[in-house]
Amino acid sequence: MSTQLREALRGAADDGESPFTRTPHDVLRAARRHQRSRRVRVWAVPSGAVLAVAATAAGVLVAPGLLSGDAARRSAPAQASVSQSAIAPSTSPSPTPTVSRAPGTAPSPTYVPDILTTAETLARCRAQADRDFGVGKAFSLIDPPRVLMAGRGVQTTDAKGNLGLCTIPYATPARLVPGPFASVDDTSGIAEQCSQVAGYDLTGWRLRTASSGNGALAAVFSSDNGWDAACVLTPQAWEPRGTPFQEVRIYESNLPWTGASAYVVALDGTYRRTSKPGTKAGSMFYGAATLRDDGGVATRATRVKVTLGTGEKFSFPVVDGRYAIVISGPQTGGLQNGTYVVTTSDGTVLRRGSLHG
Repeated sequence: MSTQLREALRGAADDGESPFTRTPHDVLRAARRHQRSRRVRVWAVPSGAVLAVAATAAGVLVAPGLLSGDAARRSAPAQASVSQSAIAPSTSPSPTPTVSRAPGTAPSPTYVPDILTTAETLARCRAQADRDFGVGKAFSLIDPPRVLMAGRGVQTTDAKGNLGLCTIPYATPARLVPGPFASVDDTSGIAEQCSQVAGYDLTGWRLRTASSGNGALAAVFSSDNGWDAACVLTPQAWEPRGTPFQEVRIYESNLPWTGASAYVVALDGTYRRTSKPGTKAGSMFYGAATLRDDGGVATRATRVKVTLGTGEKFSFPVVDGRYAIVISGPQTGGLQNGTYVVTTSDGTVLRRGSLHG
């Protein structure tokens, strides 16, 4: 692993999202994106703690060597693998195949985890392996968790010891939404677009809250059995020659947080230097998640208030512990500093935090 990538990984972990929902692949992708644009994550937990808490509380695989490539290379890979001869080489990434079990392919208010065999996981991670190692190259899993579940991250390696990461896809291939996105009062439209990005049908879930601005959209959905889906979509117009940031995280909503993790708000930040059709230049902050405290979902919280360094103020509702935030800030001065405050209905401050620009 190069020094540059290792430093980027460390930075991505340090400014990462909720430790209960972040996967190793999320960290690597954040590192790669961090090298292309400035990002902000509004929470501060040591990177090692992030991965340790994630593993114990959310069942997310913490792959050995994520922050130490040499250690990972010494880990024994899973015995099952997809050989190069079994996959016909091509000039483009392989499509994600359909497998036998397919939760999330039809509308339902209940979340059903998509549990896979090792062979199915390798098949679904084929497209990511094509990008990580080259089209059709053999690869295997490193220290896979006891339960392989779609939406979680697993570490992979090729025959030469090169490392990769795969967020296991759902049975329905995820697809980007070019935009424009649905309006905040179009519940079915938001559900359809977030389902397309997730690869999991969310149209039967309850929309808790949504926010939009400058072409971006953020929303949180809830199932009827204790799972939330946080959806953040930025438009293709922001990245006319690249890939927009579009992500849906599905996680258990009632896991408790204590101490430094309680009531944490996590936002991405970027600065748009030029305007595109349907968007404008300037600072952008966006994010969606579930606030938690020592009792699980933080239903005491009712509002998140953000103040930028320019003095501009923004206020967003927290609906049954869920928030969705999109802020379009000043068009000059670069990415802004600022603060946020989480309050109750009577104004009691539950948490104060900083936006680091």
